This record gives sequence, structure tokens and C-alpha cells, in this order.
Amino acid sequence: MIVELDLGFLPASKKNRTKIIKFGNRYSLAAGAGIKEQEALIRLIAAEALKHRQPFEDDDEIEMSVVWLVNHDRVKVSIQATGKRPKKGRYGRADATNLIAIIADALQGVLYHNDRQVAKATIEKDYSRC
Repeated sequence: MIVELDLGFLPASKKNRTKIIKFGNRYSLAAGAGIKEQEALIRLIAAEALKHRQPFEDDDEIEMSVVWLVNHDRVKVSIQATGKRPKKGRYGRADATNLIAIIADALQGVLYHNDRQVAKATIEKDYSRC
């Protein structure tokens, strides 16, 4: 199963606060609230995209592609299961999505001026040594 999301907006960082506004049966964001509201909106969009299908299983290994359409201030997301996670080992110890943010922040001012310069980041969990 592949789930495609078109967020229709660029999620703001924790520093840039926004709030959800409903126009008919479409949702949008406006200045004023916080990250929790953005997450709630993304959950609504994902639930609508999932329709009547079941979410991925807990042991599914997930591949997520996030494309920022810079000129349109919107984000497209594609999520699919690529296999099963190993039942043994240390696979659950780290959140792969946080690793990029931590490393990008740490390298800011050392290898580049600002982590906003990072146009593409790829992360992959390798279970071959588990």
C-alpha cells in the first residue's frame, strides 16, 4: 500500500506558530497557534488519504519520501511499507527522522552556514548487523 499526501502548505518550524482554519471542507493554516495544530492538520489529511484502509502494521518497515515544492510553499509526502522490521536487535532504539535534524543542526556553522542550505537528506536504517 502506498499513501500519498498533498499537505497544501509548508509546515512551519516550532519557532513559527500557526493555527488551523476550515474553509468548507478544506483546511488551511494561519498565523497564531503552534506545532500541535499543524500535527493535527497533517493527521486529518493522512486519515482522509487512508480512507477505509487499515494503517501500516507495527512491524512494517516504512519508507517515507517528503518533497518540498519550494515555489508553491507546499509539501508532498509518500509513505509505503518496504518489508518487515527484524523482531530482534536494536531496531527500535533510534528515531531515524530525528537523526537528520540532530546532525544537520550540529554541522551548522562548521560545514555550512545554515541548515536551511540542506536541499536533500537521505537516511536509511541498516539491519544487516542486527
